[in-house]
Amino acid sequence: INRIPVIARQNAAAAPRETVGGQLGQLGYWLVLLVGLIAALGVLGLQGVVAPLNALVVGVTSFIPRLIGAGVIFFVGLLLAGIAQRFVESALSVAQVDRWLEKSGIGKLTGAGGLSKTLGVLVFVLIIIPVAVAALEQLGVKAISEPAVAVLSTVLDALPRLIAAAILLALAYLIGRWVAGLIEQILPSLGFDRSIQ
Repeated sequence: INRIPVIARQNAAAAPRETVGGQLGQLGYWLVLLVGLIAALGVLGLQGVVAPLNALVVGVTSFIPRLIGAGVIFFVGLLLAGIAQRFVESALSVAQVDRWLEKSGIGKLTGAGGLSKTLGVLVFVLIIIPVAVAALEQLGVKAISEPAVAVLSTVLDALPRLIAAAILLALAYLIGRWVAGLIEQILPSLGFDRSIQ
């Protein structure tokens, strides 16, 4: 585990027992020791002690595959969301969308990052929210997954309305600039400035 590149970078300054692999090894050690203890207590005929410990071990061992499944789902989704974000940002940069928007004046609406970064983050969020929902549902812990899924679903349901509102604001801004330019050209030609003076 410690040889995986991402984990190796995280373990660079850690002591050998404090690495991710070392801690997982300790977890495995204690789990095997617990199973051995249950087996020893079973041989001694202490069923009153063995039954709760056996239920604990069964619960933990049945939860581990779900935890690993949730981790894999989230990790793969995180990779896909990151790749999609970089793809969108690169495609929009190649198309020089930010430069065209600066010329049209809409670039001021998206802030300092530009529209390509904004759309990249939006694509990342649109992918990572359903992935997080799927990972939480994979865990099967209703006390955690149901409220989190409800919140993430609410956010995901609100995103289309936010996008529609942003598009309407951008259109209103463009129409407003066009009307302002039109008025600036028409009023002086009608002698409005001279009549006010």
